Amino acid sequence: MSHLFNIKSVVLIALIILLFGLMVGQMIHVLLVATRKENRNPRGAVAYEALLLAHLLLACATVCSAYANHGALLFRMKMISFPIEPMMWVNAIALVLGLVLAFAYRRPIMTLELIVLATCTPPFIEAADINSWFIPVLDASFFLFRVSSSLTMDIKHRSSAITQLSIGEAVKKLPEGILCINRSGAIVLMNESMRSSLQALGLGTNLSEGSLIWAELAKRATAGNHVRDALLPEGIRLTVSPNETRLFIHDEVTLHHTLCERIMAIDVTVEEDLNERLHLANIELEESNRKLEQTLAQLEEAAAKEASLVMKTRVHDSIGQRMTILHHYLESDIDNPEITRSVSRLMHNITTDLARTSPEGKDELAALASAFALAGTNIHIEGTLPENPSSANALVGIIREAATNALKHGSAKNVYVRIAAKPSETNLAIFDDGTGASSTIIDGCGMPQMRRAAEVLGGTFEVNVLTPFTISATIPYQGASS
Repeated sequence: MSHLFNIKSVVLIALIILLFGLMVGQMIHVLLVATRKENRNPRGAVAYEALLLAHLLLACATVCSAYANHGALLFRMKMISFPIEPMMWVNAIALVLGLVLAFAYRRPIMTLELIVLATCTPPFIEAADINSWFIPVLDASFFLFRVSSSLTMDIKHRSSAITQLSIGEAVKKLPEGILCINRSGAIVLMNESMRSSLQALGLGTNLSEGSLIWAELAKRATAGNHVRDALLPEGIRLTVSPNETRLFIHDEVTLHHTLCERIMAIDVTVEEDLNERLHLANIELEESNRKLEQTLAQLEEAAAKEASLVMKTRVHDSIGQRMTILHHYLESDIDNPEITRSVSRLMHNITTDLARTSPEGKDELAALASAFALAGTNIHIEGTLPENPSSANALVGIIREAATNALKHGSAKNVYVRIAAKPSETNLAIFDDGTGASSTIIDGCGMPQMRRAAEVLGGTFEVNVLTPFTISATIPYQGASS
């Protein structure tokens, strides 16, 4: 290694400064590695890093000795000096331990630094001979990278490491209140959230006495000062402030190997607000259901009345028509067996007609004309009924009632029915050759039934009392079926 004396002084000074800085950096790295708790093999790792520190110390001493140029490379102390070359076997020890750790940790990335360590062992230095001057340059260059990267990783590790202090700070900043009380009643842990909650409730936060806090919380809940305050199976719910509600939970926990009473205060403001809204929504839903039931009952009642009205109308139409025909037949003194049998069948078919729910309009109209012919009143029909059953039945009902009134009140012999179908509506006009009617229309003459039959389908109904007495109705187009 005598060829180191040929290196320029400026280069040696730069190497001394660099190696000394690297030695200090490696010393810091060794201390940080030694204080880590999660190392899988802390002794081996610390020993290896310490050997690297010794390697840098020897490298720095070697360059310093070369710069002093006393004719030999010595590890000089105040009172004594040692030859440096035999001490280079420390690098061989570091090399062997590095190989063991590389295999144990499966870290092939350590190969480069192991090669650098191998170049600093006595056999390699002797083999390098006149080229040994490049060894300290290579060594300083590599360890500049290694030490700087190691310190960078140490800083990142320290910043992300979880310590007891960081855990304590996290507990203090938790939004949930935490209070721990030992067996003697002393408060051993209380974060800021719990402190502010207890102060808002008017409870003391004396660290020497905490055994009565849970009982005081229970008293607050039973006092009934707020609507939300309550004793619940899961804990005590209290209104801490107008905008905050907390649930206090009581249990036990082991803290520093000591069994402690723990009280937690969880913010349930949002949950309680949602529960209240849900409760109000349920009340509104129950009220809506009650109103719906009332509406359904009213609809059922209206449907029953509607059915009763329909049946009354059917009874009025069927029985009224037949009684009118029978009355005129009896007054006519007609002695015809065939007509008598027809009238008899007409009267016996009242029950059958009432039982029919959907009579055919055309058949009804034909039967109507035949029935009135027995009483001597001819119904002259011009036009055809609409295809829609509802419209056809409504028109037949109006024709029946009008013909009955013409026979009963006007003694008409002829009733003229004109049905005019248009694309948008069907017009009906009925008049007769009877005695006419007074200027005052009596509702008892079936006028409400006829008006209702037209208006139910969105139509109109009119009566003209002038001679001839005319009934007019208009029913909008309802489609082919309904």
